[in-house]
Amino acid sequence: MTQESQIFVGRQPILDRDQNVIAYELLFRASAAADAAVYAEQGAASLRVIVNTFMTMGLDRVLGNHLGFLNVVGSMVKSDLIEALPRERVVIEVLENVEIDEELTARCSELDEMGYAIALDDWIQDDYRAEMVSIARYIKLDLMEIPRVRWRSVVRKLRKHDVILLAEKVETREAFEYCLSLGFDLFQGYFFSTPQILEGENADPARLEVLTLIQKLVTGEENAEIAEVLKRNPSLSMNLLRLVNSAALSPVSKIARIEDAVVYLGRDNLRRWLFMLLYAGGDEDALQDPLLQTATHRGCVMELVAEELVEGGVTPTQASSAFLVGMLSMIDVLLGQPIEEIIPGLNLSDEVQAALLKHEGVLGRLFDLALQIERAEFDTIAQTTAELGLEVASLQDCDNRAYAWVNGLSQPAG
Repeated sequence: MTQESQIFVGRQPILDRDQNVIAYELLFRASAAADAAVYAEQGAASLRVIVNTFMTMGLDRVLGNHLGFLNVVGSMVKSDLIEALPRERVVIEVLENVEIDEELTARCSELDEMGYAIALDDWIQDDYRAEMVSIARYIKLDLMEIPRVRWRSVVRKLRKHDVILLAEKVETREAFEYCLSLGFDLFQGYFFSTPQILEGENADPARLEVLTLIQKLVTGEENAEIAEVLKRNPSLSMNLLRLVNSAALSPVSKIARIEDAVVYLGRDNLRRWLFMLLYAGGDEDALQDPLLQTATHRGCVMELVAEELVEGGVTPTQASSAFLVGMLSMIDVLLGQPIEEIIPGLNLSDEVQAALLKHEGVLGRLFDLALQIERAEFDTIAQTTAELGLEVASLQDCDNRAYAWVNGLSQPAG
């Protein structure tokens, strides 16, 4: 297996002031062991790896309808291979350690005139790239590297230019709200993409009904019992019938009965859609919510990896449970309650509970792996895949397929 076949793409959402996902930062690595956003070769060869990766994976599979922010070094900016990337889909991030010279500045101006958006990454107080502000469309302020007392003055200074300000490394709700008050346009950070216990309202009745259905599916209740629960909730029944009768699923004949819809859709697909309804809370726009997208990516990639490991001892039942663990891993954020208080009441198997609460067992290791992918901890990924006996290329394929599935959530009934 070549080094180029082992390229990973990490993804972190970028949100607007209403917390809608408008883009993703895509984090490239030269190998599974890399632990930072740098490249082994700072030239056209590395850029070719990026281009080839995009051609292989497909931007639509990774980004859906969103923009992609790409980290690039100076030599990549200067290379004409960067023009292989579609200008309407990408933002070129000039890294904080790039050497600014006349050639680089001229090249960025050229790319700007060609329609490529330029972002200055990890901007700090008194940043040495000030001469490039007039070229940039986005400036990403590194909140961890700028003293908090200076945030306002740095923002005020940059507001003199026609740029979109992005606050990165937003880690708490308080920091997010303060950045809102300062006038930031976009936001990025672990506050939006990693599970944190937040204050929230009690679960509404519809969500409790969905949780009841999920429990019945997990414990193997008959389809008739599942249908009875659905019948008690007209909204859920209508969602199910609309899904099954959609052009995407194309049943031979239109389905009118709940019982037939359950059978036609299948228990695995029903389980997936129930999880989507659980996180969406009945709001179709919530399918774009980073909470849902993070949970679904975890569940999907965990299940796909588990299926790859079936011949190595992982059972089909564990593969099915892997999806459940991934989806429930953010239930504490969704319901605003500690996960230790939620999980015991869901009648889950001991193995699933151990994975969620203690990261134990095979499912716990898969959970760890999903978190490592999400956080772009590629050095740790190499160790975990080796322990699981998983090929790096297989993990990359699973991750790609999971991204494609998550992006499909925002498509009609797809």
